[in-house]
Order: sequence, then structure tokens, then C-alpha cells
Amino acid sequence: MSENVEVLVSFRLRATGKVSGCPVVIPAGVDPHLVQTSDVIACLAGVAGVALEEIELLDLWTKTHMVENS
Repeated sequence: MSENVEVLVSFRLRATGKVSGCPVVIPAGVDPHLVQTSDVIACLAGVAGVALEEIELLDLWTKTHMVENS
């Protein structure tokens, strides 16, 4: 079992202008700002069901609690 940090990523859909947020889990100790932007965009595009070009990253926030991933 490894410890992970859950961060919230906010993004805008370019076609509609709708702003949404999505939690992303990263390994504990990793600076969330150093995670590959292209990986985050690919994940968000998949969740939103849109093309990669439709995602505009806005910001991310680190939550204070740890989540366990088995």
C-alpha cells in the first residue's frame, strides 16, 4: 500500500467556456506542479469526453489529506 496525495485540477472547456474541477491522485512527495501537463490534459480530456485541444488547464490545489492506493 503506497501513500498518495489527491489534488484538485480546474480546467475550462474551450468550446463551451464551462469551468470544471477533477481530482487527480499523485504519489506523495511529488510536486504537483512538476507532473507532466500533457498527462493531466489527456486524463481530463478522457474524463470530459473531448479532444485534447478542448482542455485549458486553470489551476490545481493540493488537499491536506492522504489517500491510500493499494
